[in-house]
Amino acid sequence: MLLSTLVIMSAMVLLLVALKPGRLATMGPSAAIIGLRRPRCQGRGPGQAISQPHNRPGRLPPGTMPMEHPSRATFNRVQADPSLPERDASIVAEFEAAPWLLPPRTKALTYTGVHNLGQLLELRATPFGKHPKTMTLLTLNKQFAVMTQNTIYSMVKFGGVRNYIVATWDPGDLAACADLNLPCADVTRFLPEPMNRAQDAGAFGSHDYLVVCWLRSFLLTHLLRQGFVVFSTDSDISYFLKPVWESYMRFMEEAGADAAFQTEAPRAAPLLAAPVGPAWCRMRVL
Repeated sequence: MLLSTLVIMSAMVLLLVALKPGRLATMGPSAAIIGLRRPRCQGRGPGQAISQPHNRPGRLPPGTMPMEHPSRATFNRVQADPSLPERDASIVAEFEAAPWLLPPRTKALTYTGVHNLGQLLELRATPFGKHPKTMTLLTLNKQFAVMTQNTIYSMVKFGGVRNYIVATWDPGDLAACADLNLPCADVTRFLPEPMNRAQDAGAFGSHDYLVVCWLRSFLLTHLLRQGFVVFSTDSDISYFLKPVWESYMRFMEEAGADAAFQTEAPRAAPLLAAPVGPAWCRMRVL
């Protein structure tokens, strides 16, 4: 039986950088962090690009997308000719924040049909600053797919994130994820024990809920050991006009921290600092 000894962090975002003991940091939503830090960032070179773009009307932060994208006109063109995205890369770029509006399982996307975690990471991970491999992690349950779509849309369009993958552990969820044209990884091998699919499956504190919580911990540990810098986000979060990776990495670097955690339970108030190191990465199911 899986014991509920894991500290559950709901509505959580976390950024993990290194498998070594180090200082801790707490962090809140990206908009709040940068908003509070804005006076310090003025006139500081790279920091200005993070905190100042809203002082110039009409200028979007790097990596964000024009408000009119994707357009109804382009969508209608794709509906009339579903093969169009395979011939025109600009259409794929226009729908980057909403790939589910493209024809299902379109071959225009480089990751279509790739569900092996390692292979997908090779396609999706990107360098950032001094870190050669960074990636953003979400999970998907088909019953809550609309929330995940909202998170991805806001995170890509307004937060400038491009290196995300979506983890699934159920064949039905994987199929639903693929139908949405998302970069879906099958992470079934990280399940600590089988799901029981009881009537309360997925409810807070249920067996299957705890199994998934442990799965995510094991998956994050695996990614860290592979040398990735990981930004892990829940799938019920909306992002605002702030570059996500630039915001969080600047916060981490100025704090001299190896990891930063946020928890919004029960009412979006408390922040949680947690250490990262070999002991943390040796967590086991008790």
